[in-house]
Amino acid sequence: MASIRSVPGIVPLAIGIVITCFGVVSYLKVLIIMPEVTSGLFIGVGVTLIATGLNEVSKFYSSTTVLEKPILDIEVFNNKVYRVSALLRNLGSVVIRDAKAVMELENPDSKTLSNMLVKDCNKCFTRCGAGMYLVNKVNPRIKGEPLPWAIPERPVERPVLTGTIRAPVTRTDYVHITSISPHQIARLLLFEFIPLDSNRYLIRFFSEYGAPGPADPSPRFYRACLYLGKGTVLKFRVTVVGEGLRSPLQFCLAVQKAFLDEILKSVKGGNVDIAIKVLQRLRIS
Repeated sequence: MASIRSVPGIVPLAIGIVITCFGVVSYLKVLIIMPEVTSGLFIGVGVTLIATGLNEVSKFYSSTTVLEKPILDIEVFNNKVYRVSALLRNLGSVVIRDAKAVMELENPDSKTLSNMLVKDCNKCFTRCGAGMYLVNKVNPRIKGEPLPWAIPERPVERPVLTGTIRAPVTRTDYVHITSISPHQIARLLLFEFIPLDSNRYLIRFFSEYGAPGPADPSPRFYRACLYLGKGTVLKFRVTVVGEGLRSPLQFCLAVQKAFLDEILKSVKGGNVDIAIKVLQRLRIS
């Protein structure tokens, strides 16, 4: 919700109301005795400010919109990769343009996160194809990093060095910018989790490179790949902004093994609806 003070026109509207009330009180000679000409002047200035403020407030609300509180969703691939995303619905009648979302990992700290990261991507059994992730292994920080949309509307193309002889450079794109039309639901990709035999999970946070699609030859690098075991909580905050969005949308998630165990059990048992309900418990604000 936008702060009332940040709404254009609210300041002249408030000042106008105060001045008008002052002028009316003085005109009626209640508490304040003032010449009628002066009282009329105050009333005139106050009404002008009220009209200006109302006009600006009206323009602001008619040219902006809000997003519904996110609903977490899950997709399952090959019965082993579980993809978590946030569904964001545009509730108004204005298009949100150049919508971006960034995440900030609040817990654990950098030192703990470094110990949780996958050390050697070449030995990772998932063989995601990227062969690396973006966060620094020695001093990992995930603060203000962009998240991708499932359907981007402004992909940013860039070359990537692949290291192969026949195709040393291939093309990929950033997919972290989109537009959200009125009543449209936009899917924001958050992370994937994969159950491991060691009674823990592999967590893969998405980056601006997005997620691989069917027969997608482009590299899709993850932000970070790490192991999540019992007793550890991954807490991160997501902020969504965009032109036409009345105020930034923020929500916070806390991911822990116990919840992922419940989700996995429900999905494998065919109770996807129960899994979705458990998934909503990851969102703590």
